[in-house]
Amino acid sequence: MLIRHDLRLVFLHVPKCAGKQLRSILKETAPAGSLRELWNYSHSTILRRYVDLAHLPLHDLLAFPEFSYLDHYQVIACCRNPYARLSSAVNEFYRQRSQEEELIANTNRLTNEMKEQYYDQLSIRHSQLDPRFIHSLPIHTFTHLGEEPKVDFLLRCETLRRDFLALAKQLNWPSELREQAAQKLHDSDEATTPTVYSTREVELANYLYQTDFATFGYPLHGAPKDQNKRPISAATEVPCLHQAESVIWHWGPTAAKSSNNALRPSR
Repeated sequence: MLIRHDLRLVFLHVPKCAGKQLRSILKETAPAGSLRELWNYSHSTILRRYVDLAHLPLHDLLAFPEFSYLDHYQVIACCRNPYARLSSAVNEFYRQRSQEEELIANTNRLTNEMKEQYYDQLSIRHSQLDPRFIHSLPIHTFTHLGEEPKVDFLLRCETLRRDFLALAKQLNWPSELREQAAQKLHDSDEATTPTVYSTREVELANYLYQTDFATFGYPLHGAPKDQNKRPISAATEVPCLHQAESVIWHWGPTAAKSSNNALRPSR
């Protein structure tokens, strides 16, 4: 999440949807003192679990004071074709897990076995809201609170540059911001470049993102997945990250529980 007080603007960062591009231009052009950003990993004493502050589902953001700006400022977010987003989420998981696997992910050398290991954990990791798997949560969990949309203007990765510049003109944003966007934002080529997904990936995306396909208007490959026929293997007996006293990501970020875990006594 990022807030520009001078523009009365909130950017909700949907993971794997051009968020880094959008954050970059919004931050670089922000006047001093006008910016509020949620970023990195933390342990929330309110939610009592680890969270990825950059990508907070709205039911988590509700626990943070910044949520109130969604009702007072203009809110933007970006969405992406769910098939491409799922594939990107797998890469992001391995990119963050170790230096060796980051190199494999960055050079497009993930094996089918590595992908399957990720897919097999999604059911339980999503239910745990494990921040390592936050990138593959459905898009609408970051844009809707229940059935209520909290985004005023939706950008699309496929037409990102055009969408942003049109919105900047509509809302009369500063010329510096428009110039930065024209130079640095790029439309995704996913709409024009054919991508081959495995049968498992198509079925999994159809299962996980039924609401996203319907809400954001992306075409479905094949029939919607029968909710009674889950394409996710049930991974069991996996350790829960939230039980750890601290966590360390190989590329730098750390998070830890408060040293005082006692609750205040009731009166």
